[in-house]
Amino acid sequence: MATGIIQTGQMEVTNAPSSSTHVLRVADLGASVLYPKTVYGAGTAYSLTASPAAVDLGTTDPEVTLDQAGTYLLLARALLKYTGATIPANQVATIKLRRTNNTAADVTNAVTNIALDVVTTRTGLVADVTIPPTLYTTLNDDDVIAMFGGLDGLPSLGSVDVTEACILALRTV
Repeated sequence: MATGIIQTGQMEVTNAPSSSTHVLRVADLGASVLYPKTVYGAGTAYSLTASPAAVDLGTTDPEVTLDQAGTYLLLARALLKYTGATIPANQVATIKLRRTNNTAADVTNAVTNIALDVVTTRTGLVADVTIPPTLYTTLNDDDVIAMFGGLDGLPSLGSVDVTEACILALRTV
């Protein structure tokens, strides 16, 4: 009987088998969760723009459909990289989760802002970004949660790219 553990910040998700349903226990919340939904974005790096937009990695985009009403624990991360970027003044990158249907709106508290360094033609890691764990409640059985990203100003040369992204949604009971 194997048990896996995922740790994010101060939260611990323990994977434990049950009779006919795979059950996950969220230790810090004292709740059980069912029906994990996960997506790992794959494909081509996405260059952030000056307006927040859905992260489009080409092959598989970081978006998950919540196909049951209920409360979900949302966990998400993105890897940001400079690609030949020149940023002459302080700028901020924003990564967030957004419901894209059923009256589109940002998911409350599911946002992270990253201060970018002033750089000249840099290629390399910006940050491994974690969006704060967020509880999200829906009455719908088809909400689509997607990762969005943007910059408050474009680099004068090169780009700031999302090269990896994932979302995990755990329905609590």
